[in-house]
Amino acid sequence: MNQRIYEHCDGERFELNIPEGYYWVSGSVENGCIIENEIGDQYIRIPLGYTADGIFVRGFWLSRYEISRGEGDRPRSIAGEKPWTCITYNNAAKASASVGACIISGEEYNRVPIWLLSTKVVTFDQMFVDGKGLGNFSDPFQIAKTGSNPDWMINQLDCFWGNCYTWTTEKSELYEHHIVVRGGHGSYGALKDTPICRRRVLPEIERDDIAFRMVIHDQKLVED
Repeated sequence: MNQRIYEHCDGERFELNIPEGYYWVSGSVENGCIIENEIGDQYIRIPLGYTADGIFVRGFWLSRYEISRGEGDRPRSIAGEKPWTCITYNNAAKASASVGACIISGEEYNRVPIWLLSTKVVTFDQMFVDGKGLGNFSDPFQIAKTGSNPDWMINQLDCFWGNCYTWTTEKSELYEHHIVVRGGHGSYGALKDTPICRRRVLPEIERDDIAFRMVIHDQKLVED
């Protein structure tokens, strides 16, 4: 189905080009625009705008679900699967690149909470304090399958907080060889990480509580 999709910024309107091989499924840029390819991978539009730190981020397509491991080690963004954990940062990056995507950056990750806040589907406390009601919180820790609980679907984005930490491309400013992971399940006893949590880990580590999300960047924006 063909659909004209627009983003707005500083009084200007831009028509988006849907990535090659994908088509519009539902929604709008404001409340969660979903695209899908022929094998069912779904991505959601995170519109251009600012982070809480005032950094401008161009819009991007984010995997609607935590990435799962498909046939032939193909990364999939589909419902009903266990997130792909026990994967190093470099291998997650290679898997992403194999389908023309990349791991989400720190700034892109920071853009998501502000978009969710601007659409009034979450509260400040949920996003910056406790994450209550936004995703899988299990104690003891137990990973849920993607898309397994409709209550965790916010603006059509599944389980942004909870379930697993998320690899990002952000490097730690404190330790030269560490990579920053975000979010987290918050299930280790009294520890409860918020959606904006930042933790540093070695990129060669494989953990059963770290997964990843993929981003597809625009080839170009067409001004209308």
